[in-house]
Amino acid sequence: MRVRQVPKKRDIDFFAALRRQEHRGRGSARRRSLLLIGGAAVILAVAAGVHGTLLSWQISDLKEEISRNEDYLAAPANAEKFGERAQMRASRDALMRYNQKSERYIEVLEGTRRLSSVDFDQVEAQRPSNVTVERYTFDGDTMEIACVSADKDAPARYAENLTGAGVFEEVGYSGFQYRKVHDGGVYAFTVTCRLWNPAGEEAAP
Repeated sequence: MRVRQVPKKRDIDFFAALRRQEHRGRGSARRRSLLLIGGAAVILAVAAGVHGTLLSWQISDLKEEISRNEDYLAAPANAEKFGERAQMRASRDALMRYNQKSERYIEVLEGTRRLSSVDFDQVEAQRPSNVTVERYTFDGDTMEIACVSADKDAPARYAENLTGAGVFEEVGYSGFQYRKVHDGGVYAFTVTCRLWNPAGEEAAP
């Protein structure tokens, strides 16, 4: 009797198949990552090259513009024009300073008490009868009255009268000299009257 040989059953290794599939998946993912990294590197390199080229062109254009401006400024005709412009600016600045000083001076004048007919009326009203006025002069804020009198006490009396009137800030006298005349002699003196100055002691420019 013949015995039939039964073939052995082959066991299926499912884990080996899974490992092969996982290995193939990892390889594909690695290749995709390498491709992405390589593509990004290429793009960055191209962008850097383009940016460098554009920057080089801009620098070249800027150098050409600077060169053109230097040539323009160095031209004799243009240099003369720039010199005239500088002179005009200097003249303008000088005029501006002059106008500012003039405006301040006008403000001082507007706030300063001026000599008026009232002052002359007071000078005449306070004059002693034996005093003769020879001339008036005015300098700044001070009026000077040149007088003569046969009375040697007349200068002090005249100054006291003007001080008592309260019209002037300061009153004094000077130049007390004796003069001989045909019928005797007279005393020459000068009375100084400083006007009130409500604007203060600001000096004119």
